[in-house]
Amino acid sequence: QMRETNRLHTLSPTALNAYINCPLKYYFKYVAKMEVEEEITDEIDVALFGTLFHRCSELVYKDMMRINHGEIRASYIEDVLKNEAKLMSYVKFALKEHLFLVAAESGLKENSPEYMEYIKNAPMPVLNGSQTIVESVIFKYLKKLLESDQHIAPFRILGLEKNVKSTLTVPVDGKEITVRIGGNIDRLDEFTTEEGVRTIRVVDYKTSTTPNTAKSIEDLFDSSNRHRPYHILQTMYYAIQVDNSGLNPHQLALAPSLFYITQANEEYRPEVCIGGVPVLDFAAQFQEEVMDRLKMVLHDLYSVNVPFTQTSEEHNCTYCDFKTICLK
Repeated sequence: QMRETNRLHTLSPTALNAYINCPLKYYFKYVAKMEVEEEITDEIDVALFGTLFHRCSELVYKDMMRINHGEIRASYIEDVLKNEAKLMSYVKFALKEHLFLVAAESGLKENSPEYMEYIKNAPMPVLNGSQTIVESVIFKYLKKLLESDQHIAPFRILGLEKNVKSTLTVPVDGKEITVRIGGNIDRLDEFTTEEGVRTIRVVDYKTSTTPNTAKSIEDLFDSSNRHRPYHILQTMYYAIQVDNSGLNPHQLALAPSLFYITQANEEYRPEVCIGGVPVLDFAAQFQEEVMDRLKMVLHDLYSVNVPFTQTSEEHNCTYCDFKTICLK
C-alpha cells in the first residue's frame, strides 16, 4: 500500500538518484518521510550558493525575455554586461530573498509583482566577510555565464526554472503501472548549431565540479561507482520529460547539457558525453537505452517483491542524513 501511495507522487531526479544509491535511504526520505533537522547558520553552504546563482541567472534572463519576447541576441547580452550596477542588483535581490528571507513573513505570493517589488525595495542588510565574498563570486559567475552565452547567440529561451511533469508506463509485478516523473529544469533553450541543426538544450547549471562525461549509460546507474556521474542521468531524465510533455513539438534534436560556470569560456561546450561522444541528439543516440535501464530501476522501486535494502557501498553513506539510524 505504501508503494502504491508513493507512486502517486512525482518522482524527481533527486529521488531517483537516492534510490539508485541506497533503496533504504529512499524509503526513509520519500516513503516514511522522515524529516532531517536543519541547522540555522549565517554561513552560505553549497546548496544555498547554488540557489542564489540559479535565482540570479533566472532574474537576468527573465528581464531580457520580457523586453525581447524570448529571443536573446549577443547585443542584448552586451548591453547587460556593460551595466555592472544592474547586474549587481540581481545578486543583491537573490541575497535578500534567499539568504536574509526578507519576504518570508510578507504573506505575498512568491514571484508576484508585489512580492518582487517588496524584495526590491527592502533595505539591503549588512554583509559579513564570508557573505561579501559570496556576493562577489556570484557576480563573477553571472558575468561568465553571460559572456559564454554571447558566443552561441542568437538563441531563444523556452523556459527558466521550468517545472516539467509527465508519465511513464512501466511493467511491475505482471501488470502495467503509470509512474509520474518530473523535476525543475534550470533552463530550456533553442539555438542553431554551427552545423545548422536546430537544437533544444536541456541545461542544468553547475557551480561545483562533477563529471560531464561517462564511459557508458550503464555507468549512470552503477551505485558501486564512487564517482557515479548522476548529474548526467539527471539532465537525461529531464530530456525524456521534455519529449513526453509536449515541449518539443517539432521533434528537434535534444542536447542534455551540464553548464559548469567555472569552466565557461568562448570555446566551452556544455553538452554531456557518453564514451567520448557528445550527446547532441539524445533521442537518436541514447534515449532507448536510458529508458530500458530506467524502467528496470522503476520496476524494483515499485515492486512489492523487492525490499528497500541498505546499500552495500559504504561511500554512499558518507554524507547520508540517516546513517545514525541504519548504523551502517
